[in-house]
Amino acid sequence: MENKKYFIFLILLAVNIGIINSFKYPINKDLLSSEKGEETSIEISTKSDLDKYILNNKYVILIFHADWCGHCKRFLPVFNEASKYKIISNNWKLLKIPCTKYPSICNAFSIDGYPTIKIYKDSQELKGVSPPRDLENFFEFLIKISSDPIIKVNSKQEFFDNYGNFSPIVEYNKNDNGLILCIKNLANSNEFLSEYYFGLKPGEENKIVFDFDENNIIFKYNNKNNCDDVKNFLKNNKYALISEANFNLMRKMNRDNKKYIFIIFYNSNNDLIDNFIKTEYKNISKENREIVFAYSQINKRKDLSNYFKIELNKETELQIFIYNFHKEKFYKHETYDINIINLDKIKEEIVNLVKNINKINYISDNKLNDFISDHKILLITISIILFALIIYFVCFLNIDDNFDEDSNLNKDKKKEDKEKKKLIKKEIKENTEINETKNLKEQKIDKDKEKKD
Repeated sequence: MENKKYFIFLILLAVNIGIINSFKYPINKDLLSSEKGEETSIEISTKSDLDKYILNNKYVILIFHADWCGHCKRFLPVFNEASKYKIISNNWKLLKIPCTKYPSICNAFSIDGYPTIKIYKDSQELKGVSPPRDLENFFEFLIKISSDPIIKVNSKQEFFDNYGNFSPIVEYNKNDNGLILCIKNLANSNEFLSEYYFGLKPGEENKIVFDFDENNIIFKYNNKNNCDDVKNFLKNNKYALISEANFNLMRKMNRDNKKYIFIIFYNSNNDLIDNFIKTEYKNISKENREIVFAYSQINKRKDLSNYFKIELNKETELQIFIYNFHKEKFYKHETYDINIINLDKIKEEIVNLVKNINKINYISDNKLNDFISDHKILLITISIILFALIIYFVCFLNIDDNFDEDSNLNKDKKKEDKEKKKLIKKEIKENTEINETKNLKEQKIDKDKEKKD
């Protein structure tokens, strides 16, 4: 009976355990070429030392960590490695505070989670700014924070060549400084300090231009606008209309809590598909800025296509792929051959997929995980029923066992009482016989006595 109880409990436990299959990014070991030296990260033992570093250095980043913390153990080597690059150590002080070793410092900062990372610029904490944890992106993040976010430029192309087309050009009218004041405030704010460089270029009118592959996204600033309008425009255009799909882009999306990336995989030497992506596909992205649109030329780079197991057998084929970051699942659409199906039909299919992107049945490589996530309500219901049955059977079995014990006790007692009654009856009978025999003897003696008399 005990074995049955354990078996039911194990079934319930198996149903209730969810399988977490998080998206794992392959490690990108390519760093910007930079001179390296010795490790310069410093372990801090007193709060007074920490205060001195914060007061006497323009840029300080510090990590509060604990010996038992797994996330700390993974990030500390990245933290230490970044400190070897002179382009980092010339501007930054990288400080480590082991809370297990020096709890008083951590208590002074009310640290209650590990790792806790704090960043200071000019002795002021940059709140709400969180660095990425992989080496390349952490490296670039520190460089961005310690660089002047506003760059005066004469040529748009020169700016985009140096800083990438993810950053905007701000054209300004010298007679109206409202836009410039707004940009200077936003460029140094915590929200945009790690995001954008701003190229400043004199012009005839006030406007902000994202030059996404010469397909401009423009915001025209006039007296009716305020800085919140500028802020919203910048927030909504963190991503190009279409981007080359790679793991860095997906890391950025994950940090920004973006939900979908829509990718077209194709072979790089197909001019028809290439032109389709630069025109029709880009136009679709203009109308759906909440989704990140990307492409991947698998002849040039196979890391992403290999990771998602995308295979194209012909130069004329393309594969539509959608990744859902919130569900950590993907959707592979059918492979199209443009020799068989018209590109206009493919455009219609893409528009339809985008329109119904929330209703698509996303899957992962783990069928059990898919089944669990797709049948959560059913499994929760079954779990509740099983749990109730276990409680019922455990209680019932206990009651039954108690009943059986009581029954056995009653039987034993009855048997014992019966035996006692038998003994009493036997004893009474024996006493009666003895008394009768005694009486008969006495009667005989009396008779004999009478006769003599």
